Amino acid sequence: MINVTLSQLETFIAVAERQGFHAAARHLHLSQSAVSLRVSLLEQRLGLRLFERTTRSVSLTPEGERLLNTARHTLHDIEQLIFQLSDEGALNRGRFRMAALPSTAATIVPVALAGFHERHPNIQIHVIDTVADRAVSAVLTGDVEFALTTGVQQPPGLVFEQLFTDECLVVVPHDHPFAKDSSVDITRLADVPLLLPVVGSAFRAEIDIAFATAGLKPVAEREAINLATLMAYAEVGMGITFVPSMMSHRLDLSRCRALRLAPAPLMRDFGILKREGRPLAPAASAFATFLKTMMNSS
Repeated sequence: MINVTLSQLETFIAVAERQGFHAAARHLHLSQSAVSLRVSLLEQRLGLRLFERTTRSVSLTPEGERLLNTARHTLHDIEQLIFQLSDEGALNRGRFRMAALPSTAATIVPVALAGFHERHPNIQIHVIDTVADRAVSAVLTGDVEFALTTGVQQPPGLVFEQLFTDECLVVVPHDHPFAKDSSVDITRLADVPLLLPVVGSAFRAEIDIAFATAGLKPVAEREAINLATLMAYAEVGMGITFVPSMMSHRLDLSRCRALRLAPAPLMRDFGILKREGRPLAPAASAFATFLKTMMNSS
């Protein structure tokens, strides 16, 4: 590998543009001997002469002409990149992609986006609203910086940082026998029609785990991605469904009753899922910190 430094290229450009070592030294605020040394080292690294020197003039060789054009573009691009990175580090600009489960995308994320935008209006955040399997895959492939999801799926190579806990509620029609109670034992759900989130969602995975812990296996009468669809099925008496507590105030429960699951409530841990050993981009890191602060203060 040819060891050429940016300072050598910068000095070479200054000498070429000013057609002299003395003028270049004044421009760079260096001694003439320092300028000469940098150019000599560059020529030694390349194994050729870049300038024709006489007592009266300095001119580029054909090889120097070729290098000058590329060196100008290279230094310009590097300067622009440094300015951009500096702006991003200062959160004056930036963009990133994140994934979020539907329950968080409809509740936590909009509030966080609005609050963060007030502080950093030039940062663009693209949110992918998706189920857990796809969110995990997007983090693994690097398609997103991180996912706001649950801790139920954490394959090797990813780390999960918990932000908050939410309770899973059972939803029954108002005229259902269970509706008179404030809670329902999970064993009583074994023989009733269940309206469940689709396989691949974090919500479905945690419902399945809760049933398995009780020695049961839930059988879906119907499945849906959208919680509002499951609620509509429950309203007309097709069966019993589940809803995250954080979503309960956004769904129409006027014709249903939300119950706690017994003997122990089903609690879900939500947090940030990201790649292990890889720091987040400045904008993504700042938004993750904002999320933590927001949830700690709520």
